Amino acid sequence: MKRIILIIALALPLISLSQVNKSILDTSKTWYNGISVYLQTFTNVLDIKGDTLIDNILYSKVFLSRYYGSRSHLDNSSLVFLAREDSNRVFVRNNFYENPFPDEFIVYDFNLDKGDTINIPLIEGGSFLGAFIKITIDSVDNIERGGTNLKRMFLSSDAGDFIPCQWIEGIGSTLGLFQVIGNISDGPYLFLNCLYQGDSLIYHYGLYPDCLVFVGLEDVNNDISVKLYPTIVDDVLNISSTDYPLNITLIDLFGREVLKETLYYDKTINCNTLKSGYYTCKLTSKNNKTLIKKIIKR
Repeated sequence: MKRIILIIALALPLISLSQVNKSILDTSKTWYNGISVYLQTFTNVLDIKGDTLIDNILYSKVFLSRYYGSRSHLDNSSLVFLAREDSNRVFVRNNFYENPFPDEFIVYDFNLDKGDTINIPLIEGGSFLGAFIKITIDSVDNIERGGTNLKRMFLSSDAGDFIPCQWIEGIGSTLGLFQVIGNISDGPYLFLNCLYQGDSLIYHYGLYPDCLVFVGLEDVNNDISVKLYPTIVDDVLNISSTDYPLNITLIDLFGREVLKETLYYDKTINCNTLKSGYYTCKLTSKNNKTLIKKIIKR
């Protein structure tokens, strides 16, 4: 059954339709990791199917399938990770049949607190990149969803190509399951688009109506006449159109609306107050035609 969700942009993009299981490695959960690279966006779908015993340690099997526009691709999943949870930590190791690393590494530790640091492996698109990154816990809070209190951690790093993200209990990283890295300048644009627990949607990034995303990096354009430039912004973003009035919304990586207004004429928007990173600009005309573009604030 195709899952279609209305586009939602919330300060915290969490929709709770049932009590959320704090365990990340839950066989009822399915992650939809969005990846935009080389002018195209596709979806990595990850879920857990069974387990295996290695060195007397029980691991869950994490499978990945990729959606490139045809749902038939979803039938061809492959085992990419072995993972386990213990004492609020999640450990992962590569699929031992392909590109193995023999040791396991921590990818989530929800025992950490503000100011703590941890080295975690770089994972991107289902692959271990063979390196590690040191991250710092900037702040910690708690959110309640569906009667469940979830710990949320805000991460940062001194690495120049690190895009800040969050860890959320029972959900994972806001950049995608097991992923906490993204390159601001020229690397892939990563985001956890959806997380289902059974038939309940418990997380939605809010930029796309379908959890299965396959579009051009800058091409969601329903015949709307708009010029938006530059896409790599230093100070200002210029907008001109023949379809006024236009509703404009700028959304950051966490799904938060950082700007929202109605335009009635060509305008230059001051972006000096925006933090460096990826943003999504959504423009909607009076007849509900829509343009969605990625922009980068340097």
